[in-house]
Amino acid sequence: MLITLANQKGGTGKTTLATNLAGAFAADHRRVVLVDIDPQRSALEWAETRPEAVPQIPVLSLQGTEDAWRRALAPLREAYEVIIIDTGGRISPAVRYSVTVADFMLVPTLASLPDVRSTETFYHQIIQGVARDKAVYGGIVLNAVQGGTLLAKEAEAYLRERGFPVFTTRLHQYIAFREAIGRGLTVREYEPAGKAARDLAQVYDELQEYCDGNKKT
Repeated sequence: MLITLANQKGGTGKTTLATNLAGAFAADHRRVVLVDIDPQRSALEWAETRPEAVPQIPVLSLQGTEDAWRRALAPLREAYEVIIIDTGGRISPAVRYSVTVADFMLVPTLASLPDVRSTETFYHQIIQGVARDKAVYGGIVLNAVQGGTLLAKEAEAYLRERGFPVFTTRLHQYIAFREAIGRGLTVREYEPAGKAARDLAQVYDELQEYCDGNKKT
């Protein structure tokens, strides 16, 4: 299974979600590799800072032409059960191709109307174009949600009214997400009983339900 995390905006939490999902699959005894195509190399930096005491998750960089992608991905599909692609915060040929090859798309977005409108634009520009040639499955995850505000409800209502698939689980704005990634850890490793780890576990469970059910975007 190949999962691509993409959104045209930076700062939506793609790398945070990608690294934590990679950790969740690894903890579930799944053979997982994380592929970093973001020029900022945040996932690679996360891997380089992981303590020796925790399981090491392979993180690779992948750039180049579409043919180079095909040659690189073929052995990865043979060697790993799960491939997670972490993309950059702009629309590039690499991002377009990562959507083309994905079995499932995850689109993290911040919980505000300007951000979800940008996500809507991303769907129209990229995902609908790919959908002309193949079925595209995926969902939107509301990220950095602030408790006690109406922003998430408004954002989710906006997306659902337009027929977009939105995860029921929301990722809240917990400091543990930032503290964990800065230490090369997942939130489950950093604070196993914390609220951030609970959020992530629920997104992971919902992701597996989506993948098993092949819910279409």
